[in-house]
Amino acid sequence: MNIADIVSQHGDSRPALVADGLTVDYGELRRRVARTAGGLIGAGVRPGDRVVLMAGTEVAFVVGALAVWSAGAVLVPVSPSSPPAEIQRDLELIEPVFTLAGEEAFVSLGPTALGPLLDTSVATPCGTSVEGVGELADSDVTFVPLSRSDDDVAALMLTSGTSGRPRAVMLTHGNLAATQIQLLENPAGKTDENTVALGVLPLHHIFGLNVTMGTVLRAGGSLVLLRHFHPAESLDVIAGGRITLVTAVPPMWAAWAGVDDAPHSAFDSVITVSSGGAALPERTRLAVRDKFGLDLPEGYGLTETAGIVSTGAGHPLRPGSVGRVVPGVEMRLVGDSGQDVVVGDRGEVWVRGDNVTPGYWHDPEATAAALTDDRWLRTGDIGIADEEGYLYLVDRARDVINVSGFNVFPAEVERVLMNCPGVGQAVVVGVPDERSGERIMAHVCPRGGAQLDPAELDDHCRRNLARYKCPSEFVLSDELPVSPAGKRVRRTLRPD
Repeated sequence: MNIADIVSQHGDSRPALVADGLTVDYGELRRRVARTAGGLIGAGVRPGDRVVLMAGTEVAFVVGALAVWSAGAVLVPVSPSSPPAEIQRDLELIEPVFTLAGEEAFVSLGPTALGPLLDTSVATPCGTSVEGVGELADSDVTFVPLSRSDDDVAALMLTSGTSGRPRAVMLTHGNLAATQIQLLENPAGKTDENTVALGVLPLHHIFGLNVTMGTVLRAGGSLVLLRHFHPAESLDVIAGGRITLVTAVPPMWAAWAGVDDAPHSAFDSVITVSSGGAALPERTRLAVRDKFGLDLPEGYGLTETAGIVSTGAGHPLRPGSVGRVVPGVEMRLVGDSGQDVVVGDRGEVWVRGDNVTPGYWHDPEATAAALTDDRWLRTGDIGIADEEGYLYLVDRARDVINVSGFNVFPAEVERVLMNCPGVGQAVVVGVPDERSGERIMAHVCPRGGAQLDPAELDDHCRRNLARYKCPSEFVLSDELPVSPAGKRVRRTLRPD
């Protein structure tokens, strides 16, 4: 099936999206999707083409994503706040054919013509057609998504590998659908046509795109979209009494618990809550319980699993656990010997299921390193499982830093720093942070007696990296520790 079909069967008058005080029902949503998909097809988009979507957490993103899928194309969601240099690197990897800024702004984009996207569409307001690229379809066009198979790629989710180079996770129509079905079949999921979900997570991230948006729309529920996260304002929306589902990352939960005048009853209408995207600090769990009377379960997922592996929702609360695997997902904990560990011992988390990626776009080496021949995904996370199947994540096999639910690979930040004039060495580590879970600290050595200015380093990073990837602190040193083999040793630079 085409994943866009998730909105096919719901009644025309049922509310689908709520944003900026306006409601878009499913009938109107299908008409807008059909109109935008028709515009894409009329402008030359063909099945399998990569289409970049630049929009925030807004109606335009939902319409754009469904339109790209309806046209049979591959969605490449890109944060509109990313700096042009980072967008350039990503686009060179995926070679998009078109970009969609909002619902109606199109730019033709060949693999060697990256300039138009960076110079035009980022600044193009939604609802404005770019001259000379094709007409939009008539407003009464019928919503009929093009036929796609479960194995056809539906989305390329941009990330960075351990080397710091851009990498795109391929997710098929079947992968996205599997996660949605797994969540809906979870006995405690309680997501149905009466669900009203808070849509505050970034939709260009798999958590917001599939775990929230895709699952709620498949169920026929409503999604209340907030363009930006403001703790007090979003809490007012929740306390308004309509929201029944809230999924958020730990820093959001901490921020809500920190709103001084927040009523204890703010979440009284909410049926299901969950935290994911990063480890939930115990202090945040306790603060949420004390402030709102909520027992906050955790979940666990990766981009490579279309957003889900396990959830604590609906199970007895086990502090520190990310719950049990959802229906349709298999899990193993594998030791250094390649054999499964015994209950209570540490092992790398391996998972298998219909939600697991077929690999990385045009990167067979990375695909082979991540996936076994029998389709087990090596997650790189270290966990322990108890006798009842509850998973506890205790370490990471990689040096990934998790900032507000977003993974940051140190090598990517180090690569950017090494391109800054006067920098001889750079080592990046994550340090605990109450607001974001972790923040980024960069240790930098000058080259050839150069004088380094932290303000200039900060400015260089902001021009070349998304904001969440930028170091919050620069430590200038004469030399940095290396291993006997000459490799940089990050663990010695992490604060205790």
